[in-house]
Amino acid sequence: MRSVRAASLGFALATMTATGAVAQVVCPFDTRRLSFAGTAIEQARCLLSPVLIRGGIGARPARLGPTLERLVGSEVRLDREALRRKLQDAGLSQMADMLGQPVSRTLSGAPALYYVIHDTSQKYSGTQFPDNADPGLNRLGFKKRGEYVAHVFINRLGNVLVGHDIAVPWRATQLELRTGVSTRGRFIHVEHNQPRLRDPANSRENDNLAPRPGLTDAQYDRSALTYIWASARAGRWLIPAFHAVLDKGFGTHDDPQNFDLPAFDAAVGRHVPPMR
Repeated sequence: MRSVRAASLGFALATMTATGAVAQVVCPFDTRRLSFAGTAIEQARCLLSPVLIRGGIGARPARLGPTLERLVGSEVRLDREALRRKLQDAGLSQMADMLGQPVSRTLSGAPALYYVIHDTSQKYSGTQFPDNADPGLNRLGFKKRGEYVAHVFINRLGNVLVGHDIAVPWRATQLELRTGVSTRGRFIHVEHNQPRLRDPANSRENDNLAPRPGLTDAQYDRSALTYIWASARAGRWLIPAFHAVLDKGFGTHDDPQNFDLPAFDAAVGRHVPPMR
């Protein structure tokens, strides 16, 4: 969610080629195709490169994990009634009721393709992270100018709020801002509550330090269910992406921090097999 101060932002860090492709630092985005380069799996591997402190990007993973490697980009074949019951049993009745609805589309008709993972980067004073049950840490539905900043919010306890239905094209990245309205509807945005502390090794004011792992078990579980729900509505397994990686070249962000990709992959795997 948070933007890191950088010497230069936006298109100063990217160039537009004659073919319409934006040459980014990490993953090239083509403004004509409205997608990143490569197959769905190749895109996911690039877009899930680990996010480092102060917005650095680490080496992309060789594999996503057994479940995501099997699913990403393929047609969703699930027992929808079983998924509806699973969502209801998890206390996600609002999402269960929306299961039959479509996903967002761009102005040109391209459907949502990316599941964008954000963290809220909530700054706390002191040297200790707050307890995961802290009420301030578990507020849901952050707003800007009176409107929710993302589609879905997941707090440390695993509670979920749908701020905007995923049928609504919504902007939450610099890429969408810089490329104009043509890309809006291509991305589904999911915020995960996360505390941050000041890094004393940096003399400047900052909120660089995040807990390890970055999310709680409850958050990985609910994010996996949200990913399955969104993909089922899209009809194809969405391409997961980290906010900071997606936006590299358009702005500098540092979220999500310390995201445990194997834990997310395992959570998706726990929910998918009984429904296939």
